[in-house]
Amino acid sequence: MINHLLLRLKAPAQLLKLTHERSLRISKNIVALFFIQGCVILLGFVRVPLLLNYLDTFSYGVWLTIGSVINWLAFFDIGLGNGLRNKLTEALSNKNYQLARVYISTTYIILILLASFLTIMFLIFTQFINWSAIFKVPSLMVNELQEVILIVFLFFALRFVVQLVNTVLIANQKPALSSSIALIEGIIFLAIVWILHKTTVGSLLNISFASGFSGIFVLLIANIIFFTKYCRNLAPSFRYTSFKHLREIVNLGIQFFLIQIAVIIIFSTDNLIITQILGPEEVVPYNIAFRYLGVISLGFGTLMIPLWAAYTEAYVKNDMLWIKSTINKTIQIWLLSLLGVCCLIFASGKVYEFWFGNKVAVPIILTISMGAFVLIQAWNMIFVHFINATGKVRLQLYCSILAAVVNIPISVYLAKDLGLGSTGVILGSCVSLSFAAILAPIQYYKIANGKAVKLWAK
Repeated sequence: MINHLLLRLKAPAQLLKLTHERSLRISKNIVALFFIQGCVILLGFVRVPLLLNYLDTFSYGVWLTIGSVINWLAFFDIGLGNGLRNKLTEALSNKNYQLARVYISTTYIILILLASFLTIMFLIFTQFINWSAIFKVPSLMVNELQEVILIVFLFFALRFVVQLVNTVLIANQKPALSSSIALIEGIIFLAIVWILHKTTVGSLLNISFASGFSGIFVLLIANIIFFTKYCRNLAPSFRYTSFKHLREIVNLGIQFFLIQIAVIIIFSTDNLIITQILGPEEVVPYNIAFRYLGVISLGFGTLMIPLWAAYTEAYVKNDMLWIKSTINKTIQIWLLSLLGVCCLIFASGKVYEFWFGNKVAVPIILTISMGAFVLIQAWNMIFVHFINATGKVRLQLYCSILAAVVNIPISVYLAKDLGLGSTGVILGSCVSLSFAAILAPIQYYKIANGKAVKLWAK
């Protein structure tokens, strides 16, 4: 009887300790992440004008569009990355390190097979694709464009596998380390571009090689250091490959994969739509507005990075009080983001002039529309990160498919038929995101309060 009472008295204290430890861990990561992401933003501000000086506006627009198209393929991991994130966090929360190693090893092997398959398919079908028509380049650039696409794809295939270390780090609730990889990659790329600018004439081929090399080099080193020095007990190995456990990752991963396909259509087709309707040069002001207002997205996204794995841990341990408290705090931060967007829009004219002078003109209506997009995107992040962490993503899947179906026709209609240009494209994306903006908060409320049934709980 006494032991029972003691256990009841200790339970709240243990819960409070767990909550404190989790919040403290997140706070440390957020501080480090803000510093790292701040450096990434500065690198971006320096890199864009440097690339514009090295390439002309047309070539830079082509480069941005190629990057968007190639990035689509990054989602063809059939959702294994996100599936691994949830399952790995669950295993680590339960201190089942052998199972965690099985998950990691199996996912690495499958990604190697997928990367090999994609490479073979690309080499077979690329000769039948009219890349010059897709990217709207003159005949003089056709040969260079084909070489650029080949180099970018081959580096992508390597990155497809080695970037999994980022998922493992985030699942281990070490997102700051993951972001530091991107920072180092950005520094190396910037250094190479600066050297190219001083020693060579503008070349898409040089830029594509510099970008691919900097990413692969840093990620390979990160894999070696992490799995040999810090987490040898999690290092991938053929001995720990288990296709029986693959089903657990894939069942959840397939849903994430379908959501990712929809995300590709919503987020990654804008540059291509603008290129097809208005020409590659119009991608540049759109991208500048995106980068400028994207500071808010990056800042808000930085806050959210540690929360996915933390939500999974808290949900597994039924710590709903911590989850609700954290969601409420992120809503308050979103309100501050609203103020931040307004300030950035007000100052945009002066910032653009200081940043690029008279080289690029960005319409104010495009900047305002981009601000609306950023706020809707951030609002969705608040609730989608929690929903993803629980694995109850069926409703999100349906919302994403609906958004993907309407995104392109609405964007084309607004941009072309109504004559709104690139502003119409981002407004189309705003409309597409509005479905989740309404339904995701409702699903969160139902799950957090134990009222989720049927579709809300799948």
